[in-house]
Amino acid sequence: MPCYQLLTALRPVGKQQVENIVKKASSSILKDGGVIKRIHRTDEIRFPFTFSGKQVGEKHTKGRWITIDMVTSVQNMKEVESQLKISDDVLRFSTRKTSPTLI
Repeated sequence: MPCYQLLTALRPVGKQQVENIVKKASSSILKDGGVIKRIHRTDEIRFPFTFSGKQVGEKHTKGRWITIDMVTSVQNMKEVESQLKISDDVLRFSTRKTSPTLI
């Protein structure tokens, strides 16, 4: 299974909403036999640029970052990405493959 790093930008939300997003992604990764190596959450920060929200005219200059380093299958990674696409709190996410295999 390949290693991935998922970087997610969230709108300014509470810690409980951040935990719900992390739990959904984590449970999806773990149920398919994946491994989470690290989860990093930031407090609310000022973004270096403006993100457009999902509503018309919605702009965000503050928010939170979540970074998840994991080992999972390609199919499971697509499932996690589809969960993030439909979440209203997620402004943008980026996935990169850090290694083709675990070793």
